[in-house]
Amino acid sequence: MDRRDVDATVKTAFGNNQMAMAFAAAVEASSENKVDNENSSTELNKVKKEVEELKQTLNEIKSQLHDIKNKGNEQLGSSKTLDQAEWISLQQYIYEHFKNQAEIQRKFNELEENLSTNGNNVSELRIKIREYESSLEVNTNHITTLALVLDEWQEKVNRLDSVISNLKQSLDTNAKIVDNIAKLPNSILDIFYSQSQAWNGFSKVLNQLSNDMDKEINKSSIYQEENNNLEVAISIKTLVEAMKNLQPLLLLPNIVH
Repeated sequence: MDRRDVDATVKTAFGNNQMAMAFAAAVEASSENKVDNENSSTELNKVKKEVEELKQTLNEIKSQLHDIKNKGNEQLGSSKTLDQAEWISLQQYIYEHFKNQAEIQRKFNELEENLSTNGNNVSELRIKIREYESSLEVNTNHITTLALVLDEWQEKVNRLDSVISNLKQSLDTNAKIVDNIAKLPNSILDIFYSQSQAWNGFSKVLNQLSNDMDKEINKSSIYQEENNNLEVAISIKTLVEAMKNLQPLLLLPNIVH
């Protein structure tokens, strides 16, 4: 059955142009899997936008990681780029700088102890102390910079968590919409079956009423009575036959098949 058939059938059954158009469009769309749902389209667009934001956030984090790795290579005096995975490189980078800081602090303490116990070569010891102090200061400043970068990372991680949470909610909502769309054809058929059953029941009443009027007409004809009952019976019989000829849901099996 095409859309015009469905439109005409529903219009005949309900006597309502708007209802006919709505049901016809729904049956046609559901039979071809082309249900047009505005809410679904909106949710899908939101999901696409959030996925793009997610990609942008990941790219920013990756860029920050490369910056830290490159700075780590410079601080370590390495002429060779680290080949490890990015996260392993970052962990090694942090470990090396904290290890260097601890090593410098240990040597600094040793020099102070030598200075207090050995009065000779004081000037040489003081020079070494100043060198280690300078190295310690540079290393400490770099650790501070690293801490600031990690704070920025934490903000990006929080943002990423928020994007993922919103994305999950959108996907859950979209799944519900898709599920409702999938149920739509069955809902439409249920409505038609319900209307069909109602019409069948009404048809039985019409048939019974038609039979009763036939009996009344035959009775009046046999006795050749001229009374108001005959006129009423003929009028009702005419109305019943006209209503029986409507048969609005005879095409329902074609809709099902």
